Amino acid sequence: MQPQMITFDLAIAENRCIQEDISAVVQDCVQKSLKSSHLSYNKNIRGDPALLDALSNIFNNSFNPSIPVLPEHIGLSAGASICLTSLIQTLCQPRDSVLIPAPYWNGFDFHVEKQAQVCAVPVIFSDLMDSFDSLAIEHALKKAVESSNTPVKALLLTNPHNPLGRCYSEDNLVMFAKFCGTHGIHLISDEVYALSTFTASSDSKSDGFVSILSIDLDQAGCDRSKVHAVWSMSKDLACSGLRLACVVSQDNAHLIQTISVTGCLQISNLATLTAWSILTAPTLPDIMSRNRNKLAECYQIMTEFLRSRQIEYIPATAGLYVFAKLLNSEEDDEAQQAQILQDAGILVGTGQSYHAPENGWFRLVFSIGPPHLLQEALARLATVLDSTGTKEELKAQSLVMKEKGKKERPLAQRRRVLLSRKGPRKLHF
Repeated sequence: MQPQMITFDLAIAENRCIQEDISAVVQDCVQKSLKSSHLSYNKNIRGDPALLDALSNIFNNSFNPSIPVLPEHIGLSAGASICLTSLIQTLCQPRDSVLIPAPYWNGFDFHVEKQAQVCAVPVIFSDLMDSFDSLAIEHALKKAVESSNTPVKALLLTNPHNPLGRCYSEDNLVMFAKFCGTHGIHLISDEVYALSTFTASSDSKSDGFVSILSIDLDQAGCDRSKVHAVWSMSKDLACSGLRLACVVSQDNAHLIQTISVTGCLQISNLATLTAWSILTAPTLPDIMSRNRNKLAECYQIMTEFLRSRQIEYIPATAGLYVFAKLLNSEEDDEAQQAQILQDAGILVGTGQSYHAPENGWFRLVFSIGPPHLLQEALARLATVLDSTGTKEELKAQSLVMKEKGKKERPLAQRRRVLLSRKGPRKLHF
């Protein structure tokens, strides 16, 4: 029996750099704090008061809010995806529109359009770096509003950006707030990578993380009741399987109540206890410091690999990934390249699935574990890139790798598909 080929998942953005540290905190909590009462129904429709206090402390200490975040400003939900879906369903009517600066996380298409039945309107930039230029942003937003065939009810951001891995500047955020105030629409800021920032000496510095909560909304002319931030335990605290997130809205009690009622029925007491134990752990500051260092180390490994092969990429300062241009010709097929990589045991996210304005871009996750694991993945990626040639050679190589993969990999892995314009869709969280 042949050994199974290891699959390196560079598509799903999971933080495996500090999972051992977080696991130790959780195990200690279960041993010391788990009670029989945690196996009963949740009796507080607003959510556990201790957890809400812990979350408000995190926001007040790490997000620099312009006014303090109170427990009553927070609505709990079973993951950021459900937060976003609930928000949009509450704020919009079916067939309304939501503006989303592109490229953007491919899950938004599903949660906005399929689940909330609202139109996702990509805000398109001709150049990726224009995504962080305030004048270019304002121009693109106005153009998107004019092109929408249905009423625009909200603007949805990811900050830090997914998939570009950069943070919006304070000027950018003020401009977003002014735009939403002028048009009377809601501003939703998905900030699930807020604490996953790092410094890399190899790349030029960009703006550090600034939360929408820190912006003086009154000065920007934006209605505070229409500004909402989303944060989750999944990315920053390596707990993607915990399924616990929250919405912060500081002047919209009805919205928070709506989110909380839904979350009360979805969040287990065990998830609540676990989240509280992590957020209040005395070791958390040290864990977060190690997290920043490990992310910087893995980012350095990834970008050194890309530079050594003269592969263009967007310099990042946050997140768990790099957006890189693996294909240089407009005629090259992203989906075919992704399939070849998949058949070689490397999963990636195609730029097309993120609404990238140019062909050939891919999101490559670097937080897959210890540095040696990432180096192994990149060594295999190099082998595949070195062996790619003409379209005919690509097709032949794909067939060979596919047959090899059928022999070496389990059926479940063989059935995994990547998002593309032409095939079945899979979300890369």
